[in-house]
Amino acid sequence: MDTKPVPRRNSELTLPQRIGIMGGSFDPIHIGHLKVAEAARTAMKLQKVIFVTAHCPPHKSPEQLTPVQHRHAMVELAVKDMPRFEPSCIEAERSCPTYAGDTIRYYKQAMGNAGELFFITGIDALLTISNWDQSRTYPGICRFLIFSTSLPGPDAMSRK
Repeated sequence: MDTKPVPRRNSELTLPQRIGIMGGSFDPIHIGHLKVAEAARTAMKLQKVIFVTAHCPPHKSPEQLTPVQHRHAMVELAVKDMPRFEPSCIEAERSCPTYAGDTIRYYKQAMGNAGELFFITGIDALLTISNWDQSRTYPGICRFLIFSTSLPGPDAMSRK
């Protein structure tokens, strides 16, 4: 009789990874970032959320930012006791300016087709995405998870 081993539980099967990328200046990282990441992780059943400290985003002047090594150290401290959160300094290793699209492509290439990549960002960033470098290529690479702490009221919008 020819028998093949059969997994006893679903957890023994290899499942595709579902990874969230949360990029930001994190100057400083705060509880709001952590709450959004946890809400995204739970809602989308992500295996982990990677916090990518932006080195020198094109929309901010380097003089405005705390040095990247200090901001990244704050991220490391903030997530050190959270096993599903992982700090990444991938952008600190790149020359300026650094772009979210390069980071998204890096992680998608590392994952291959074996999983799904989710880019976690705020509604404020989504409203300016058409200005991002190579933004039209993002939809084929990742899914966007958009969060909002609050939307501006009519007074704030009329002041633009």
